[in-house]
Amino acid sequence: MDASKYKIQPDSFSATLPIWCAVMNRLVVHYRTQLSLMDHAQSCKWNDTSLTLCTPPCISQECHEQIEGIIGERVKSAIDAKVIMDPKSFVQKAPVKPMRCFWIQNDDSQQSHDLNHLYKEIKEAQSQYSCIVCISCSELLRGKNYEQYIPGAGDDEESWSGGLTPSLFWENVDSIIHETTSEAKTNEVITCIVEKAKLADEEWFRAESSRGALRSDPKIRPSFTSYFDRVRLSSKTNDGSIAVGTRRAGRPPECWENFDAVVNVTTMEYEDMISAEKALPEGKFYLQLPVKEGKRDKAELENWMAVAMLFIGVNLKENKRILIHCAQGMDRSVAITMAALCLYYQFVGDIDTTSLSPYSWCKEEMSYKSFEAFVEKQNAEVAYESDVNEEIQSIDSDGETYYRRSGIPLKLANKCKGKQGRDLFLSYLKAISSSGDVSKSNRDVDFFATKETLRLALIKVQQYRIKACPTRSTMQKLNRFFMSSVYEK
Repeated sequence: MDASKYKIQPDSFSATLPIWCAVMNRLVVHYRTQLSLMDHAQSCKWNDTSLTLCTPPCISQECHEQIEGIIGERVKSAIDAKVIMDPKSFVQKAPVKPMRCFWIQNDDSQQSHDLNHLYKEIKEAQSQYSCIVCISCSELLRGKNYEQYIPGAGDDEESWSGGLTPSLFWENVDSIIHETTSEAKTNEVITCIVEKAKLADEEWFRAESSRGALRSDPKIRPSFTSYFDRVRLSSKTNDGSIAVGTRRAGRPPECWENFDAVVNVTTMEYEDMISAEKALPEGKFYLQLPVKEGKRDKAELENWMAVAMLFIGVNLKENKRILIHCAQGMDRSVAITMAALCLYYQFVGDIDTTSLSPYSWCKEEMSYKSFEAFVEKQNAEVAYESDVNEEIQSIDSDGETYYRRSGIPLKLANKCKGKQGRDLFLSYLKAISSSGDVSKSNRDVDFFATKETLRLALIKVQQYRIKACPTRSTMQKLNRFFMSSVYEK
């Protein structure tokens, strides 16, 4: 049995936190030096020794050296990407002493004198470091030639919480703990609690302070603009814009005061958006992508991505104000926004913290008509998706059938669905971006986005929406959408 396959500490403790500490420490030194805020006393504390990467004893020397080799690159990337938007505030709020990790694991074979020695070491280190103590509560699983911690996924609340927040838990603690007799019954009770909270307050996931304020005084309501954040795309006021928000940001009729086009990346819809009896305001468009939350979505985000990109691209060209929202404005909507930034905006050198550079071809060539002409020219035979055909459709005065209220001709929405639709749409973008001259497209031959540009796009979104935090599963779907087609051929 290969013992190297087994871990005594989770990756978050053995690699992620040590890397984070090393990078943050060096960023503090960089910006304090740049701003001339590093005096002699601080220079003594923040010396080369204190900035050394520290990893737990369970990490091999080879692995330690591999981690150490990427620290400089991570620091440079953070500086180039201007992750720290306000360096002066950053260094003022940074720890006075360098950060360093220490590790304690749940090991019944660890003698008390060893723990006492570690405790003494941490106490002594506090004079030189800001100590971060990583305590692994998981028991060690021991075999003949190996030992491994038992993963608990306690930090992955998506997999077990069912939408239950700390405030909802304590409000219903008696029902959850004392009135349930089985795991199935507990899950049933939690589902009912979360669904009831959603119906009573669409911002059910917000912090306890804001929820408490709403309960104590019904007259107190956050302003509508608190439900979304605008991602600044260009310094030109007449250019289109993208905002990322919660489901509440897409609620009619208020949403139409702030936006011209709404992308709903959830399975829930407001009645006013789908009711045949209520027309949308003139010049307003609405697209729903029926994508389930978190890990419950298997493939729909990828299947609908090209439809979303077509809708967003056309509305950006027409200088529309676009809202992209999911339930919390943290995951699915962020992914759609990242994809749009990678497709329609250029990252050149450092990220400009105030604006991005839109591709000229997006403004000049992008339209439903040009895509339709491209499809006809390609004579593309793409299988129709039944869920698109059977959804509510809209028909204009000329008899043209559209996908719901998006303004997208139904036949084009059909063409964009799935892997074939993705390939067709990306081929269309390559065609209009080069206009016959590949050198004009400024793009990689194979990919519209790479892991690096996706990372830069996420940083850009997070500069304006701090809570943006797409899951690993969502990031994998983005990678597959942009990069898997080459390998699938």
